[in-house]
Amino acid sequence: HYVHITMDSVYTIAMIRVWNYNKSRIHSYRGAKDVILKLDGVKIFQGEIARASGGILGGTDAFGDTILFTTNEEILEQVAKHDDSFESVMNEVAEPVKLNQPERPLTADIGYVRPLTCPGQMKKLVPCELGGAVLCVSSLRIKISSTWGLNVVGLTGLQVLGETGEPLEVLHMQTDPPSDARVALKMLDGINETTDPRHMWRQDFKKRLVVMDLTIPVPVHISALLVYNYNENEDLSYAGVKNMSIYIDDKAICEDVLVRKAPGHCHYKIAQKIHLIKPSSSQFRPIDNIMNSLLKSQGPVSFEEYEPPEMPTGFVFQFQLLSSWGDQYYVGLNAIEMYDTSGQLIQINEDYVSAHPSSVNILDGIEEDVRTPDKLVDGTNNTVDGRHMWLAPILPGIVNTVYIKFDMMTTISIIKLWNYGKTPSRGVKEFGILVDDLLVYNGILDAASGDGNVAHRTVIFSRDMELARRHRHPRNRMSMDMSRPNIISADQSKRPFTSLHPGIDYSRSKSVLDF
Repeated sequence: HYVHITMDSVYTIAMIRVWNYNKSRIHSYRGAKDVILKLDGVKIFQGEIARASGGILGGTDAFGDTILFTTNEEILEQVAKHDDSFESVMNEVAEPVKLNQPERPLTADIGYVRPLTCPGQMKKLVPCELGGAVLCVSSLRIKISSTWGLNVVGLTGLQVLGETGEPLEVLHMQTDPPSDARVALKMLDGINETTDPRHMWRQDFKKRLVVMDLTIPVPVHISALLVYNYNENEDLSYAGVKNMSIYIDDKAICEDVLVRKAPGHCHYKIAQKIHLIKPSSSQFRPIDNIMNSLLKSQGPVSFEEYEPPEMPTGFVFQFQLLSSWGDQYYVGLNAIEMYDTSGQLIQINEDYVSAHPSSVNILDGIEEDVRTPDKLVDGTNNTVDGRHMWLAPILPGIVNTVYIKFDMMTTISIIKLWNYGKTPSRGVKEFGILVDDLLVYNGILDAASGDGNVAHRTVIFSRDMELARRHRHPRNRMSMDMSRPNIISADQSKRPFTSLHPGIDYSRSKSVLDF
């Protein structure tokens, strides 16, 4: 294969950077390996080009190779002036952010806002369908058959829920093979959203069943289990339970249940609700709909400028926000919608949406700002009203990430995103979508127009052309400018103050302080 580049005049080449194929981890193996470079027919390089990582994070070495044709310091300094990625090649460290930060300047005067006299907007409720309950006379047994990869098995916590969803008392717990009873009882200490191993149970796993017996003091109806998988850190999260079966009074209720792996951090709630009797409606309908999608595909694969994976399935969907449209201190979104394999909107519980950093409320001097992650799924999408948006600070060394989790494997056909409408420069520019830590999409999200209308962007994974036509929208641009300056290194001492509060509650009326 040949790639020819013709210059319009004579140039002297000091450096060539090769960005290898980087669609995903799997597709990165399509990248070029052995390369010969010739200049006017003269060979100037022959060697191996590094495979790209398949991700969206890292320095230039994570995306290919940089070939230098000089060691002259003066020339390299000139290259550095015109190459935003040159510092990562030379392994230079950016100047650290000052720890002593002066007071942030306000972006507007703080004025009194008259409270509204009309009733406040009703909170949109997401319908919750109960799955039923099973009568337990005395005992609950859990059989653990596999882990996520390690030869040890563990859990952070375990809760048994009654018919109305309330936690039930567990009188006694024991494991087989036996472990220290005090260690096993750590699962019941109520401290579950943690990375502290002192509140977790862990023991060796030797490729045989680990049986946990829980004694219930009185006969009771059990609707579900809340499972908190092992969450000490990212590496040891692979000690978490992967497959287990649930028995009540020696009767099999749920067999071979897939348990979500914990992330090794607390950026979102790790609790997974496992219903003993499945709700009649479920997002998990992959086989028939995926086959129909494949059979119906005609013509182009998608309206997007890329070849999508076939409808990704997973527990946790991450939206990594890599840059904004100019604001160096804040980034936000209006809304996210996700559609199942039939093209139906998935009703997402606000408790299943989180972000890291969570919102501007983590900053000193800001409290009770209404722009929190739950606003991403409140149903009010095309708006410039800050009460229906999410906004978070851009911090050094941290990639802003929105997490949407599910309690069961969920297949997605379409994702829609509404950019931040209140201040377009704070909207997301470059972003990536990961499913259970695997990259499935990256692109550029258009900024809001600023005229009060916030159009959405649609990412289509389905090959069903009829479904794609129904949701068709001007597509995202797929070019990723990896050489742009990294805005998370901005001077934090110059961060402008921002705040958006609900006012005093006058009979559920709302007022807004916006500055």
